[in-house]
Amino acid sequence: MNRLLAALVFCACSSFSWPVLSLAQELGSGEPLAGTERLTMEGDIAAQMVAGIDKFLLREIDLSVERRAKHWKRDFSSPDAYDKSIEPNRQRLAKILGVVDERVPFDAPKLVATTKESALVGRGENYEIFAVRWPAVRGVHGEGLLLVPKGEKVADIIAIPDADQTEMAKRAPPGQPGRANLTNREYLYRPAFELGRHLIGYEVQKVLAGVDWFAKEAEDKDAKIGVMGYGEGGMLALYTGALDTRVDATCVSGYFGPRERIWEQPLDRNVFGLLEQFGDAELTAMVSPRIAIIQKSVGPAVLLPSEGGAPAQTPVTTHQHVVLEQNRVTQIGDIRGVSFTSDDDFCNAMTRALFLGHFGVPEKYEDSKTPAPSKVNAVADPATRQQRQLAEIDRDTQLLLAESPYVREKFMAKLAATKSVEEYEKVAAEYREIFAKDVIGQFDNPLLEPNPRSRQTYDTEKWTGYEVVFDVFPDVFAYGILCLPKDLKPGEKRPVVVCQHGLEGRPQDTIGEQGSQ
Repeated sequence: MNRLLAALVFCACSSFSWPVLSLAQELGSGEPLAGTERLTMEGDIAAQMVAGIDKFLLREIDLSVERRAKHWKRDFSSPDAYDKSIEPNRQRLAKILGVVDERVPFDAPKLVATTKESALVGRGENYEIFAVRWPAVRGVHGEGLLLVPKGEKVADIIAIPDADQTEMAKRAPPGQPGRANLTNREYLYRPAFELGRHLIGYEVQKVLAGVDWFAKEAEDKDAKIGVMGYGEGGMLALYTGALDTRVDATCVSGYFGPRERIWEQPLDRNVFGLLEQFGDAELTAMVSPRIAIIQKSVGPAVLLPSEGGAPAQTPVTTHQHVVLEQNRVTQIGDIRGVSFTSDDDFCNAMTRALFLGHFGVPEKYEDSKTPAPSKVNAVADPATRQQRQLAEIDRDTQLLLAESPYVREKFMAKLAATKSVEEYEKVAAEYREIFAKDVIGQFDNPLLEPNPRSRQTYDTEKWTGYEVVFDVFPDVFAYGILCLPKDLKPGEKRPVVVCQHGLEGRPQDTIGEQGSQ
């Protein structure tokens, strides 16, 4: 068919304000298309569209706080009833964090040693310190230091440092041609996100693998397990305590507060649909009625410039931030077991007393009576250990990528098994719903009346072009160019081709100098 099709060229979001291209076509009359109002907007319409979307999204984020309640059916009648009532939320949290893989069972962590270096790296007054590693999922391992008491064990505690304290937030190593200057965390986040996994999920899996081992070691006795962390480690401790009821006590320091500005923070904190159900208050309530201790300490601040990666900054966690989210915890309902302490030092005496007191350790805890451990051997080079951890997760995402066609085939099996067009359409609708909700992130907001506005902007030998704007949501409008062939007869209908330009482009880029051909 040689006749031109009607074409609608839409504008996508652009983060830069580019000037409109100078076109070779003769400019149109500015008159509106029949059945539409005249478009009177001036200036950079594409930039105005982006500004409107930004305003809409920020408002939606703010509204998400009060909307979260509809996703929870909490039953406070008993601890068991409460845990059962929030189980769907736990499953949702595990899914969006990528905590979906079966962990590798193991009998005990392996000592990290060589013929030149012992795994024993230090001794305390009544304990020894060993360098260890343990399996988590597939070929991904956790690594750390194991403190083994010489006497009776009181409890099993997992302590998680901030990312900067273990070099995980430093720049990716050089020697990767063509790659942007990403942090190691963003470098790992990007492929994991596309595969339904998450860097946070990998790290939580490492912590949960340790919980698995502690629970196994307890045998018939009730395991006493605690998780505590600072900064990024506090984030992981909070997620872990929310996900696993075997964790008796959770301590969070340097990471607690409103998450409505999480989009400004490092990209590896981005979790799909997080704010729909979860803020720090909701996560803390998931720990209840087990023990949750939130220390109002100042967290680490990081500023990441854009050098090919996502620009970001971690907000300084202030007492005021903590209080704002603390108030939300009290508004949720009968939330028990939650305590807040104040001090800028990580795990100060009061925090330790509350945390360890849950495990039967005397409340009085003086720093002067806790001498630092003596060094026995050097700990393995942290940069080498960090690179090993990075490489394991990187390889795992590539393994998942290679397996993904078979996973998709299994996922789509229900559609492939349909026997009729009617059955196919019904099943396809189910898949479309999944795609809209869990992949694209469709808004359920009702659409506004389109109220189309237009003006003739282009007049060529074969087609006439109209700039078109119509409403979508409050503050959100669509902007594009409608190209109509001049041999279109009154009342005639032809297929419409919707043409979408590329990233950072404009509708004008799509018609360009080729528009007259």
